[in-house]
Amino acid sequence: MPCLLLNCLLSQNKSCNVLDFAGGTGFIYYRISPYLFDKKNIQWHVIDNKYLIEMGKRYKKDDDNICYYSDLNEISNNKYNIIYINTSLQYLWDYKKLFIKLLSFEPIYFIFTRLIAGDIPNFVTCQNIHGVKTPCQFINYRELVNFFAENNYDLIFKAPCTEESLKDRYDNNIPKEIQIPFTLNIIFMKRS
Repeated sequence: MPCLLLNCLLSQNKSCNVLDFAGGTGFIYYRISPYLFDKKNIQWHVIDNKYLIEMGKRYKKDDDNICYYSDLNEISNNKYNIIYINTSLQYLWDYKKLFIKLLSFEPIYFIFTRLIAGDIPNFVTCQNIHGVKTPCQFINYRELVNFFAENNYDLIFKAPCTEESLKDRYDNNIPKEIQIPFTLNIIFMKRS
């Protein structure tokens, strides 16, 4: 999804700044870079913890336009066309506070992939990732859409991420009526 949007912007002869929030090693950039129309016009900025950033820097080649940061304050003066968040919102307890900061970068688009959200109440459960138990927040989709609408962004794309089923990942204590079958891919665009 980010590749498609980037190529559309590049086809209009524009350069693009992307902030990949909680982007780990920058693996999304490395996955899509062979398919970008004009890679030199993309500036990809990854923010995550120092350990993952150091791992990502090992893959960087001379023609890669990717930068790494471990703190949002390091990039406070930048403006971004796209803010991209892939499957990490569920680990942020006060995502609205984070979004207020991200809105200050004046992005045109917010892209969320593999977002754990649905027409459910917000709730937190335990997620088991390779034997490590981690709190995981399920987000009320309508609350998220309303937040962005109040901040001058419209939902322009919504689709289930059907390649990743959540069906067998719930504990027995999660009622069936609040279990969502799939994560979501969504895009918000700033109103002109």
